[in-house]
Amino acid sequence: MNTINEITTKIDKEYKEINVPEIDIKIAPKINIDTEHLDNCTNLQLEEYLLRFGSYRAYLETYLAGIESKHSILEMCFQEGLNRAFFELNKKYASTDGRKPTKEALQGEALTINSVLKKTKQDLIENEGLFLKVKGLRDSYRVLYDSVSRVVALRTSSNKEQI
Repeated sequence: MNTINEITTKIDKEYKEINVPEIDIKIAPKINIDTEHLDNCTNLQLEEYLLRFGSYRAYLETYLAGIESKHSILEMCFQEGLNRAFFELNKKYASTDGRKPTKEALQGEALTINSVLKKTKQDLIENEGLFLKVKGLRDSYRVLYDSVSRVVALRTSSNKEQI
């Protein structure tokens, strides 16, 4: 079976062959936004917020896709390695007259004796944590974008009523 790095390298190579230009988003330094007073912003400020929040959201969507891709690879490699370890352990226990351990005990033993499997499981856990943090950040930008968009919509609606 290929290693995780070999799989990732192959996927990256095929991904680059799609031949669609990638988006290069320049990330600005931290900004402080008083969301409580969005209604007092100028139209120009609102436009800037929409552009900025939309850009960050798009960037985070792409970043999340990369994390999800890695998660899938790690999960499949872990499961494959675990299945192989179960097979070997079952063979070992079948040759003895002892009672066969539970699936959970077999998994614990497999992780104890197989350092690659243990590392893959650790990477999977870390990847899941990263995914959840980035997803939360992406969701925050989604809410910010939607909030600014509602202010713009209200202003637009209000201006039409005055005409």
